[in-house]
Amino acid sequence: MDIHFSELQAWRRCEQKWYNSYHLNLQLPTLNDNMRFGGLWAHISAAYHTAMMDEPTNSLDGMAVAMLYYDYLTEEGGEYAGSDPRHLIPKLLQEYAAVVGGRMIVRGVEVELAAFIDNGISFVCTLDGIVEWENQLWVLEHKTTSSGGTGHLLLDPQGLCYTWAARQLGYNVAGTLYVQVRKVDPSRAQSSVITVTPVAWSGEAVDRIWETQYKVSLENLMQAKRWASTDVEYLRIFNPIPWMSCFCDFENLCKAWLMGGKDREVAARSMYDITD
Repeated sequence: MDIHFSELQAWRRCEQKWYNSYHLNLQLPTLNDNMRFGGLWAHISAAYHTAMMDEPTNSLDGMAVAMLYYDYLTEEGGEYAGSDPRHLIPKLLQEYAAVVGGRMIVRGVEVELAAFIDNGISFVCTLDGIVEWENQLWVLEHKTTSSGGTGHLLLDPQGLCYTWAARQLGYNVAGTLYVQVRKVDPSRAQSSVITVTPVAWSGEAVDRIWETQYKVSLENLMQAKRWASTDVEYLRIFNPIPWMSCFCDFENLCKAWLMGGKDREVAARSMYDITD
């Protein structure tokens, strides 16, 4: 059985959110503007890096390929139409190439990993890329943000888990190379809109945190999935975060059955569509 990072992270943040998303298969509300912008950047940067595979990322060919894809995705009726109303991404990509060009060599784009745990369980994730940076191999992780802070990246669970999985499958990565892209017009910014932050992890540290935190969470999640498949009533004992202090997509759903005493599935069906 495959467990994706997104499901594991949902479980660690809120068991109720996991229940809603992965057991009831509730459709989340439409992606917000920030998520759509981030998704569009992910597609464009992937197109750019694919065109530049195994070469320093400073070629005009990569820009041309990425911009053709940008036009296709954002045209009227396109998947990301209206996601970049200020047309920032072409400017940000030029800045991106200026910052990393000649320094980053891409060895893989959208790399899918499946690291075997035990008992037929695999931890699955998709990396933005595997790159060389300053003579070391790194997991590449893009972040789009409105601010320029980087301190939170030092304890980012996504980078840590991706680093662990990459090493399990033979990639000798030093850690995670974060490239933060600020949603600001570069011509108006007082500082660089592209920030490169390498976060290195020793093998001992990654293994210890994985074993004591994430593997334990994964085992608990697997137990919940087994129970959920046979006895939905079991999941009623989970205590969700009080809705008044929760900001997840299911805040109103939790409020509906906590305040009104409704059965959660009845409340869910009245507020969201349930997929097959």
